[in-house]
Amino acid sequence: MTEALLEEGHGVTLPRSMPLCTQAKKCEGQLKQPNLKGRESYERMNFLIQGAMTTLAKTPHNIDMVRHYMKSLHGIKSKKVLRWSQDVKHAYCPGCHMLLVPGITTRVRIKANRRIVSTCLLCNIIKRNNITNPIKKKKKRRRRRKNSDEEKKNLH
Repeated sequence: MTEALLEEGHGVTLPRSMPLCTQAKKCEGQLKQPNLKGRESYERMNFLIQGAMTTLAKTPHNIDMVRHYMKSLHGIKSKKVLRWSQDVKHAYCPGCHMLLVPGITTRVRIKANRRIVSTCLLCNIIKRNNITNPIKKKKKRRRRRKNSDEEKKNLH
C-alpha cells in the first residue's frame, strides 16, 4: 500500500510540528523560555523534525532524505543526552530511523485494552503505546509521614 501511495505522489497531510521539549512553561499568556541545558540542540532538533515532516508531506517518495533527517535527530539526542516529548517518541521508528506517519509509513490499530499498536510498513517493527486521557488528572501520591513521638504517645 505504501509503495502505491509513494509512486502515485499523493499529497500527504501531516500534523502540526510536535513539541520536542516539554519543559517550556506558559507564563501570563506568553511562552517563557527557560534556561535549558541544550537549548541550541533542541532548536536544531526542532528544525530537523520540521524538515522531515515537510519533506515527507511534499515529496513522499523521498524517503532517504527523511531517514537522513531522523538519523541526525537521533544522533543529536543520544550525543547530548536529551529527552524527547511523547509525540516525537511515538513518531520515530528505532528500527529504520523513519518518521512514522499513519497511512504512509505506519499502520495504526487501536486495541480494546486501551493500547495503540503501530506497525512500521518499512521494517515491520511493532510499537505498542498506552492510550492516556489528557483530561483526567493523575492522582498525586501522598507520602506517608513517619509518626513522630507525640503521635505515637497519642496512639497508646
